Amino acid sequence: MKNNRGLTIVEVLVAVLVLGAATMGAMAMLRTGDRIKVRQEKLSTAALLAQNDAERIKNLAVNSIVVSDTEYEQTINGLTYSIVRSVVEPESLTENSSGKTSEAQISITPSGSEDTLARFRLIQGYFY
Repeated sequence: MKNNRGLTIVEVLVAVLVLGAATMGAMAMLRTGDRIKVRQEKLSTAALLAQNDAERIKNLAVNSIVVSDTEYEQTINGLTYSIVRSVVEPESLTENSSGKTSEAQISITPSGSEDTLARFRLIQGYFY
């Protein structure tokens, strides 16, 4: 009769390798999930900043103030974002008889980075 008093060294090594591979796979998934979460937070913040600037432009238009090129920085949750607003000459739009159409572009980038998180164009008709 064979005596089974324990596991052989080969069985222990195989078990350690299987557990190690499973743990490494789980850690890789956690790192990927964390990167996606951080990127999504930055995109959400950029969209909020662009929406706020678009509201500023609308408010300026209501008060008949001319929209001009602007660049400023804003810090949210410890991250600084650069907001650049530039007035663009509309290419596909033409003047109509009651006024002209203006177009502004809003770009949001993290300060010190070339990675543009959000870029929006706002087309506004000014009538006079």
